[in-house]
Amino acid sequence: MSEPSRRSRRRDGFLSRIRVVGRVGLLTGILLVLIAGPALADPAVPTNYRSIVNVVDPQPPGVTVEVVGGDAFLSVAAAEGNTVEVPGYFGEPYLLIDDAGVVWLNTRSPARYINQDRFGITQIPPTADAQAAAEWEQVGSGGRFSWHDHRTHWMSPDLPPTIAGDRAEVVFPWSLDITINGIETEVRGELLWFPNANPAGPLLVGILGVLPLLAYRRHRVSSVAITAAAFATLALFVSIVQFAATPSFDRGLPTDAVIPAVGIAAAVTALWLRESTIRSWAAVEMAGISLLWWAATTAVAITAPVLPSALPEALERASVSLAVWIGLGLATLAARELLSATRQQTV
Repeated sequence: MSEPSRRSRRRDGFLSRIRVVGRVGLLTGILLVLIAGPALADPAVPTNYRSIVNVVDPQPPGVTVEVVGGDAFLSVAAAEGNTVEVPGYFGEPYLLIDDAGVVWLNTRSPARYINQDRFGITQIPPTADAQAAAEWEQVGSGGRFSWHDHRTHWMSPDLPPTIAGDRAEVVFPWSLDITINGIETEVRGELLWFPNANPAGPLLVGILGVLPLLAYRRHRVSSVAITAAAFATLALFVSIVQFAATPSFDRGLPTDAVIPAVGIAAAVTALWLRESTIRSWAAVEMAGISLLWWAATTAVAITAPVLPSALPEALERASVSLAVWIGLGLATLAARELLSATRQQTV
């Protein structure tokens, strides 16, 4: 064979390998964009802020007031037989929990719309009028409701001007007057700010998590696929617990949980195919990209000092770091095997 022909075959083989890897990456990216679009809600997220309730005065039995999700939501729970009334920002009726536990919101209250998002940027319709007679809409039952109350958290993505940024500090004290069983009740609390957590520990754990991949035997896809399935399952578990941290009315779609679910499906597909073929390694590649994508969407949890979910903070941070390193390892191994397989096909 002439030298130009050999060069041409090498070039064609290289381009073929690049196309295979590129198609896998493109397919995974398109799939994840389609299934993991914007959530239709404003959920609790990792943050530097924690808002706490210090005093409910007087403290009635059967009624609790707390902040959940770090500083995201003010939550009221009332046992049956109790009534709770919460005013809006202009003194108008906003929230009513009746003695049967039914939750009502006043659709004429501007707070009905201002409280729909974390920073109060939802447009207020012309029908909202603090001076108008209340028009009640049922929004829940069971005597419990949570909302973004902007009296209890910082209303800007920028750092408060009073915060030095290198130590935990009180941003401001806050208070809210509500009515419980016809009695004027004061809720007092404070908003705290905390500096970022040190990422060194989680990143070290993540690097150690790559050890299973070091035992990989070349061209054996099963052990790699099992590793992918295990860590994608961990990511799915973390996502479900994070999703549960947001009150049910504001959860929207569990899009973060869908991403590792794609990784699990891809890993199971690789196991099902068994043999180390282009298709099986393409599935592993998809699992690796899914883990990396999930880690990118949750990366703030590594350094954020306040995490809203019920998981231990160390576990949640470590899971994100593991997803980064395992995702990189899986994607790299799969890309190498895909290139090797396509090279053999072109020889």
